[in-house]
Amino acid sequence: MKKNKKIIIESDCLGDTIAWVPIIDKYRQVNNYRITLACNYRDIFVKEYPELLFVDKAGVQEGGHDIALTLSHFITDTDFKGEPIAKGLVPNMEFHKKDWRTTSLQQIASDILDLPPEEVQSKVEVPDLEPSVIGKYVCIGTQSTIQNKYWNNPDGWQDVVDYLRGKGYNVVCIDQHRYYGHSDSNTWNTIPHGVIDKTNSGLDLWDRINDLHHAEFFIGLGSGLSWLSWAVGTHTFMISGFSDPFYEFQSNITRISQDDINVCSGCFNNAKYPFERDNWNWCPEHIGTEREYECSKRISSDTVIEHIEKWIQV
Repeated sequence: MKKNKKIIIESDCLGDTIAWVPIIDKYRQVNNYRITLACNYRDIFVKEYPELLFVDKAGVQEGGHDIALTLSHFITDTDFKGEPIAKGLVPNMEFHKKDWRTTSLQQIASDILDLPPEEVQSKVEVPDLEPSVIGKYVCIGTQSTIQNKYWNNPDGWQDVVDYLRGKGYNVVCIDQHRYYGHSDSNTWNTIPHGVIDKTNSGLDLWDRINDLHHAEFFIGLGSGLSWLSWAVGTHTFMISGFSDPFYEFQSNITRISQDDINVCSGCFNNAKYPFERDNWNWCPEHIGTEREYECSKRISSDTVIEHIEKWIQV
């Protein structure tokens, strides 16, 4: 008789959920368990993982699970220099086997579930729908949840959109928000001009999946829409400075990041930095200086366009 295991993905993030569901399914296969999985976004996974029993996370009582997938942490009030901060997260090594700042996102789940580190392709249901956009097009995702995840080159997105339109592509922005940021620091980000704007639909995942499925490729950040693109099977160009290249998925991706050793990058994966999750302007060494967000600010639009050109010509 199969043993029952109840697992909850405590994270509310789309990217975390997409990354961890296939690891949970691998755990089921390796151990021959019957798995009940409580998570967000369960509708997009149900048909692709028929051996997992998905339930609504909101209906799971506290403690009503055997295993929780989460970035367990302690809270510190000082940074790596001993200076006071609002609140920083330091991995709880009584829970995790490895510091989650130094592993890939998928490996966080593998470590909790005692599985060897291995990238496992995620899957989501792709509805059998016609494209919602006429002609060849590209999807982009420009918004994120903290400023250092953005492509902080002020001209970058517009240059790339103008280039793509010049090549005959429609550009479809599938962000959830047209205008997003943080009121306390008066930091705001807007989507580029000249795009087909899908932000008025909020975050309709079925619409996003269909748009990604029919797109030539996707250009995004180290965020949930890039993971969704990967799960759909669409080639992803990821522009990222806050994380190291090992952190996100490695297949079907062109990663565009900072390779200049004199430029600060990868702060999220640096074990000396407590992660200040609630600090929108987190840039642990350079905030308020000329070097703030240089990890992505110094990724030029020419660099991104060169990568796109190479991929188009293959």
